[in-house]
Amino acid sequence: MRDKFFNHQLLVVARQARRMSQESLAKRAEITQGYLSKIEHGLLVPPSKLIKTFSEILEFPEGYFEQTYRVCGPPLSVHRGTRFGPKGYR
Repeated sequence: MRDKFFNHQLLVVARQARRMSQESLAKRAEITQGYLSKIEHGLLVPPSKLIKTFSEILEFPEGYFEQTYRVCGPPLSVHRGTRFGPKGYR
């Protein structure tokens, strides 16, 4: 049982900041994309070992996912070279 808070929204932010898809993070973490989706939507709380794995893959400290911040605003985009993607407006 976990006695620490896990912020599923910050997992999404961290994954998108690293320009990773759910599929690629799930593959590297050796879980299914569906399981990751349920974690990102707050339907499941990952075990401590999986949080550590996310931390290592995404290069964010484990404590980052324990913050109680609420994510507001539009989601980050992981689309490369699109009109609004990382290369900027075209």
